[in-house]
Amino acid sequence: MEQFKRKLETIIDFNVKEFNNNWTEDHIKSLERKYKIKLPIDYSFYLQHYGNDYIKEEYRFIPSEDLSKIMMLEEIEVESFYGLYNDENAIDNKIKLYKDLLLE
Repeated sequence: MEQFKRKLETIIDFNVKEFNNNWTEDHIKSLERKYKIKLPIDYSFYLQHYGNDYIKEEYRFIPSEDLSKIMMLEEIEVESFYGLYNDENAIDNKIKLYKDLLLE
């Protein structure tokens, strides 16, 4: 987990971080129960220690060769991570949005 934490600290743009509070395991469990999902351990760690964040502009995700062929993209710009704050990156709102889009 330490390697994951170091990576997060190199890609998060702390200059635009709007909030500094973290989330408890209870917050995450509540979200999982609400949507009947189980979040990955890394993502749960991120939510508990960082919350919502914007990513530095120069950061790009480079997918594996197989994934790149499927997506037909060699790199993907990552702007932010969804989190638990009530803002434009709130995971709760994103789940509802995508669920509605998929069910149309």
